[in-house]
Amino acid sequence: MKYLGLSFAVFAILITQSCRENNKTTKNSEYLSNLELIRFDSLFAQTKAEDLDGIKRAFPFMFPVEVEDRIWLDKIENDPLQKELEQEVAKLYDGEITYKNELGRLFYNFEKYFDASAPKVMTVVSKVDYKNRILYADSLLFIGLDSYLGKDHYFYEGIPVYQRELLDRRYLASDVSAVLVKSRLPFTTNRQFLYKMIQYGKEVYIKTLLNLEVSTAVNLGYTEESYQWSKANEKQIWSYFLENDFIYSTDKELEKRFLDLSPFSKFGLQIDLESPSRIGRFIGYRIVEQYMDKNKRTSVSELIELDAIALLEQSNYKPKR
Repeated sequence: MKYLGLSFAVFAILITQSCRENNKTTKNSEYLSNLELIRFDSLFAQTKAEDLDGIKRAFPFMFPVEVEDRIWLDKIENDPLQKELEQEVAKLYDGEITYKNELGRLFYNFEKYFDASAPKVMTVVSKVDYKNRILYADSLLFIGLDSYLGKDHYFYEGIPVYQRELLDRRYLASDVSAVLVKSRLPFTTNRQFLYKMIQYGKEVYIKTLLNLEVSTAVNLGYTEESYQWSKANEKQIWSYFLENDFIYSTDKELEKRFLDLSPFSKFGLQIDLESPSRIGRFIGYRIVEQYMDKNKRTSVSELIELDAIALLEQSNYKPKR
C-alpha cells in the first residue's frame, strides 16, 4: 500500500538519522555509539493525517489500541498547543548535540558499572507532564523534551518555582540516570531516617559515576549556589540531626522535612528560607562519598548491598566545616 506524505521509506530514513549521529560534530563522538535515540516528537510533528497509519505501524507501542484514531487526527490537525510545544522543542533540541553526548557517556558508564544493555531512547512531547518527564520500561526510555525548556519558559507559568528550577536541559541526563539507578538499587524497607538518607546518598553517588560531565550540584538536583550553601553548612546540619536524635528515628515527618522536594528544608530555624530542599539527600551523599574515598576498591554492586549503619560507621563521617 502506498502512503502519501511520510511513507514507510521516509520514516525509515528519519529513524536512521535519529539513531545515528555525525561523529565529526563532537570531541565525545565515541560515546554516541552507545546512544540509540529516536526523536519521535520530531517525527510526529511532521506527520500529516494521511500518514497516521504509517507512523502507527512503525511505532505501534506509541499508539494504545484503546485510543481512537480521531484523537490522534485531532492532535495532528486541530491542536494548536501540540504544534506550539513541538515548535518550542525543535528550537532548543533540533541540531543540539550536548545532551546526546551526555546521554551517550551515561549509557557507556551504565553498561560498564551494571553489565547491562542501555535502553533505547524515545523523545516525546507530553503536554508538559513534568512529574513523569522520564519513563523507563521494557528496555525503552521516554523523555518528555517539553519538560526541559528552561525554568523561565512561558509554558511553565503556574508551576511552583522550586519545581520549575528542574525543568532545564542541564538536568536531563541526571534525571535519566536517576531512573536507571533506581531500577538497580533496591528500595530500603527500613524506616529509620539514616537508611532513607543513605538510600538517596547511594543513588546520587552512583549518578556522579555515570554522569562524569555533570556537576555534583546538578546530580543532587541543586543549583550551584544551593550546593555551596549545603557544603558551607554541612557540619551544622549534621550536628542538628544528631542533637535532635533524628538519625535512627522512624518519624515519617522527617522525610517531608529533609528528603522530599519542596521549597526548602524545614529545620524550624531562621535558616530555613536559605536552605535547599532535600538536604538529607545531600548528607546521605556526603556520607557515601566519604565511605567510598576510604574504600576505593568497593564496587558499585558492593556499595548497593552495604548496610546503612555499617556504611556510616566505616565512613567515619565527620563534616569539615
